[in-house]
Amino acid sequence: MATETFRYIDYSDENKFSLTEEGRIELKEYSDDLLFYVSFNGTFNATYYEAEESPVITGTTTLENAGVFSQYGLFSGAEVKYDRTNFENLTEKGSIKFSLKPMFNNAVGYQEFNATSNSEFTPSLTTYSFRTEVEGTLSNDYSVDITDTDTMNDIQNNIWSELQGSNTTATLTSENKIRIQGVNNGQWVYIREPSAGNNLITLLGGTGDAYLPNGPTSDVNLVEFYNGVDNVNKITLTHTTESHLIFNMYDPSGTQKVNYDLGIWSNENITWYAFEINWNKTTAEFFIDGQLLDVFKTGLVRNNTTELYIRSGLTDFYGFDEFIAYNQPQHSEEYTVESLALTPYPADDPYIDIHFGSGYKENEVIDLNLNSSSNIYFNIKIANSWYYYNAGSWVSSDGSFSQTVGPSTMETKFPDLYFEEESNVVIRAFFHSDGATLAWLDEIQIVTETEEAQPAVLIGTVDLTNSVDLSTDYNVVISTSYETREVDLSSGAVDATAVILDEIKAAIDAANIEGLTPTSDDGNGHLVLVSSDKGKEAFIGISEGTVDNALDIVWGYEATDFGEQATGQYFDYSEIFRWIRSQLGAPTVPVELTDEQLQDSVSSSVYWYNYYRNAKENFIYVTLEGGPRDGWKIPEEVGGEDNIIEIIMKPRFPYTFFTGRDDFVGQAYMQWFFQQYQSGYRHWLGDYYITLSVEQDLNNIMGTTVQWHFYNGKIFIHPEPPQNMIIGIRFKSAVTMNEVNTNKFIKNYALGKAKTILGGIRATFGSSIPGGNEMIQLRGEGLIQEGKEEMESTLEKLRGLTEPLSFEWG
Repeated sequence: MATETFRYIDYSDENKFSLTEEGRIELKEYSDDLLFYVSFNGTFNATYYEAEESPVITGTTTLENAGVFSQYGLFSGAEVKYDRTNFENLTEKGSIKFSLKPMFNNAVGYQEFNATSNSEFTPSLTTYSFRTEVEGTLSNDYSVDITDTDTMNDIQNNIWSELQGSNTTATLTSENKIRIQGVNNGQWVYIREPSAGNNLITLLGGTGDAYLPNGPTSDVNLVEFYNGVDNVNKITLTHTTESHLIFNMYDPSGTQKVNYDLGIWSNENITWYAFEINWNKTTAEFFIDGQLLDVFKTGLVRNNTTELYIRSGLTDFYGFDEFIAYNQPQHSEEYTVESLALTPYPADDPYIDIHFGSGYKENEVIDLNLNSSSNIYFNIKIANSWYYYNAGSWVSSDGSFSQTVGPSTMETKFPDLYFEEESNVVIRAFFHSDGATLAWLDEIQIVTETEEAQPAVLIGTVDLTNSVDLSTDYNVVISTSYETREVDLSSGAVDATAVILDEIKAAIDAANIEGLTPTSDDGNGHLVLVSSDKGKEAFIGISEGTVDNALDIVWGYEATDFGEQATGQYFDYSEIFRWIRSQLGAPTVPVELTDEQLQDSVSSSVYWYNYYRNAKENFIYVTLEGGPRDGWKIPEEVGGEDNIIEIIMKPRFPYTFFTGRDDFVGQAYMQWFFQQYQSGYRHWLGDYYITLSVEQDLNNIMGTTVQWHFYNGKIFIHPEPPQNMIIGIRFKSAVTMNEVNTNKFIKNYALGKAKTILGGIRATFGSSIPGGNEMIQLRGEGLIQEGKEEMESTLEKLRGLTEPLSFEWG
């Protein structure tokens, strides 16, 4: 019996998940960029905070029902201040979100004609008409007499007389525009086309937008980040008496950098409005109800923390709900406002896809080991089809949360599925939460009954595609059936602050731990440890270093694997093996090739691909082992002489070494190069590039250009470098497992190589072998010839693609 775990995991949204030290996948509690959150649901204390949750309250505040989601805070001439330590990370970029409702009604709706002077129009007739619409009710036609001598004031007076007794009136604005406005607060007013007669709207140049500005009786700084003393790093959102929104930002010196009028805010006292303000060093975006109101320049960097103030006027009160602060901008384009309150855990059913690969045979899968919370739901993908258990059997699924099963059903009914050895298996796990309930998955393993013993295998969860800093923490403890050894993972690194994956693997291998095969990776940046033993005797474990622990940096969690009860993962060539076999006729025709023979075909293909085509490069600085007489050893991370592109001597002296020297270098080159500068040497050019410039010129003059050759797997460098000199090597990086399984050149050459091997095997049988109810005709010689032609054709294409400006079409 073997227990096999996943190869890798895909996340629907990785930001919604976390991995514990024990290796358990959980829903993440809030997002990484959340700094501060007040829900106003039961208290004014922060729901989520960095340091201090309780505010200092001045004035009258109450908690009221019927907010956006539940309760809300009513500010009655009040000021609520939250401690600055909550906002230390709210600096050069950030976002604030809140819901706001004016609890007063000072609004008078209006709309204006565009004309500002009688010189802009000439009446051709005497009488012109229009209608009004107030809160959805359309009036009858209003008609006014206009002559070519009437001023804007004359026309306004005529309209005012016509509107007497209605729910609207007419005024003349400071811009000399005629405004039609309501006589009752809180009502939208529109100017409409007449039902008949001459159109006053056309005569007066059309109309502007309609507004319902509900401003306070005095300006109110609704939200303010402020240190209470001066304007250093201050941010303010002000609601003016004209119902304009003004946004201000100040830099670390207290200088105002942003003073932006966002225009008239048309608002009603019966409506909640969702605000979002995002900013960075360059721009800011302002949203109301998910609609982008404006984008404007900022041009500043905040570098200090300030208190948060939330306020209302002394007579005009406001309601606030859900105030949230992030240290990252949230939106850059229009979005749909959240319909649910912010909760600790995501409530939109995020999922992970757990990839198990292929190789699972019908009747060999006997169980599923599963350890999860009860609110994890599953469906499964075999080949290209999704399934879930329903009404007593596994049926087709669309892969969505609505067609899933719980952990109990998944575990007990899993063996009833039909498996095909060549088909990949993916289990999708939905983490279903009401927002307050944690969902987690700790273990998932497919149990198979097979005679083939398996090694113990562990795969880390930390992506080491990029280098990691092991200068301070660098130890892990690795155990096998034979010994336990603490390993310094930085021991072979050129730079302990930027250790690469190959250097970590080399450090583990250099420890010579008995019972551990050479360290590898899964092609996705994760370390792979495999035991040399197989079956129940196999054991491997990794745990924290006793001092200077680096487990969380390179691995993620402590793990143990007991062979047949493995808890790790292992990446193999099953996909490319399946493809080669299918091209040779499987499963209809038997293919007499073992995995080892297919492995030889793939290895040969990868070798030639690296030799001709692999364009990925790497670079290391190393002190080579060996000497000029017997040659220098090629570093293991380079992988062989065929991978080396260039060898570079690292400059031994910075350019400042030549300052003021009277020797050949100083006189012949450096002094001349800088003689135009009266102040002497300039440091605006880097040591590396200046020195290389000197070296290149001197090499051209003296014939000392670096050359290198390979003999018996060693590097010989001319001219002879000093002993222990650091050498730079530019080399081709190894291809990844994904490239091996998908690259057309690797696949085609491996297929050709497999054909030559299969042809040789079949040629030994003669003309035919039994196959099913018939004799299968063999063509050994033909396969050998066909395979050789395919191999040569692939190599020819690879060689052609290495030439400049070459392309392959089709």
